[in-house]
Amino acid sequence: MPPLAATLKITPEQYLAAEMDAPTRSEYVLVDPRTYRVDVFRRTPQNRWELINFESADAEVEFASIHFHCPLQDIYDGVDFELT
Repeated sequence: MPPLAATLKITPEQYLAAEMDAPTRSEYVLVDPRTYRVDVFRRTPQNRWELINFESADAEVEFASIHFHCPLQDIYDGVDFELT
C-alpha cells in the first residue's frame, strides 16, 4: 500500500505530475512543513482531481479514502515553525 503522506523535497507540482497517473490512487495529501497548510487531492468519479485546501489550525481535515478526519492542529502537533 502506498504511503498516506510523504515529506517532499521537490515541489508539490513535480511530485503530483510524476505520481498522479496511477489508476489506483484516489487521494493525495500534501503537508506543508513551513505553515499550517494541507492540500488534499481527490479523484472524482469523472477521473479528475479535486483540490481541497486546509490552511487554519482549527480546520477539520478529512481523509475520505480512509474514512478519517482530524483537526489540522493535530497533524502539526510538535512542529516548531521557527525551525523551518
